Amino acid sequence: MTANHHNILIIGGGTAGITVAARFRRASRDLAIAVIEPSSKHYYQPLWTLVGGGVVDKSITERNEADLIPRGVHWIRSAATIFEPNEKAVLTSDGQRLTYDQLVVCPGIKLDWDAVPGLRSAMGKNGVCSNYSFETVDYTWEALRGFTGGTAVFTMPQTAIKCGGAPQKILYLAEDYIRSKGLREQSRFLYIAPGAFIFGIDKYRPALEKIIASRGIETLFHHHLVEVRGDPPPGHRRGCANQGAEQHSLRPPPCHPADVRTGFHQTQPPCRQGRLGRCRPIHSSAHTLSRYIRLGRCEQLAHR
Repeated sequence: MTANHHNILIIGGGTAGITVAARFRRASRDLAIAVIEPSSKHYYQPLWTLVGGGVVDKSITERNEADLIPRGVHWIRSAATIFEPNEKAVLTSDGQRLTYDQLVVCPGIKLDWDAVPGLRSAMGKNGVCSNYSFETVDYTWEALRGFTGGTAVFTMPQTAIKCGGAPQKILYLAEDYIRSKGLREQSRFLYIAPGAFIFGIDKYRPALEKIIASRGIETLFHHHLVEVRGDPPPGHRRGCANQGAEQHSLRPPPCHPADVRTGFHQTQPPCRQGRLGRCRPIHSSAHTLSRYIRLGRCEQLAHR
């Protein structure tokens, strides 16, 4: 077997890629396994919820990629640029042509901050925060500690995201923290999601609905974030006057669009597929601030 051929070739050295490599290595010491990953650092992203909630420091979520590659697995520090599935080959950014018996593709998905106008420029100031990036997660805890009452909004995008429960996890942590500070009476918590329910899996939905009701959290379904404004027009919300009455409703609120004035805004940015290159050919079998967010109605729901 040549140095450029592997029994198992894995694209992506995140948690998924490393886990797959470890399982194959454990199953057989005779397999030639390689992971294609250009990054020198590995981030354990599930823990960022607790970083944003002030429970742990983000430094513990960062590791050297080299320390996590399983023993006996070859790390190819490059990026996949071209797929040649008929030849069972992958070309990399540094000019290598790698062949394989089996290919595992798990490069993850890319955060798309520019999919929402105003989001990138607003992020990290005036209470606009996100747990979905190592660079931004610290500000969630900073903004939460500085929140003294008003409307706290938590939005979930219409696209697929890395963890469907993450927007709710920080919601519950933040609500509990504000309650412990004695500020709950002067604070409104609003959770906005594109689906029709609090969670798409029936088994867990009733328990989550009970938590939402017991904590007095408002929900606005069939909506997603479409704009963040720093300098809004007069008036802080258009339509949706009956948001509180609509929580847990199976019907979308009768409004389109909605403008919501926020004092704290925790958002999960839309995500999209990363650029994996070309395939030839491949066949698919804080405060009361003058800041607003614009919401759009979801005509085609990404989540049930």
